[in-house]
Amino acid sequence: MNTDRRRMLLLVAAALLAPTAARAATRPLVTVYKDPSCACCGAWADHIAKAGFSMTIVEEPRMNAIKVRFGIPSALWSCHTAEVENYLLEGHVPATPSLFMRFRSASPIPN
Repeated sequence: MNTDRRRMLLLVAAALLAPTAARAATRPLVTVYKDPSCACCGAWADHIAKAGFSMTIVEEPRMNAIKVRFGIPSALWSCHTAEVENYLLEGHVPATPSLFMRFRSASPIPN
């Protein structure tokens, strides 16, 4: 492959990937706490990643302990818990950027 063609392909690849990297950098980090054996939690994590969010997955077989540690009322428990900045999400919350970005402009609910 000649140098000019290689350079052109690299420039095109960089142009395609740059918006994705910039978009992920401006969105909050999502930490997902999930049971390792739960398939729907993995599917939700994939949904978050496909929406361009940076994510950390913490696999925890004792999810009840996580929910108790965070002080989530048992009536609100779902299969996984996500932490977005100072907020907690339970269940399959849609990964819409506008919803997640609202966290940055709102004040957390005090304990």
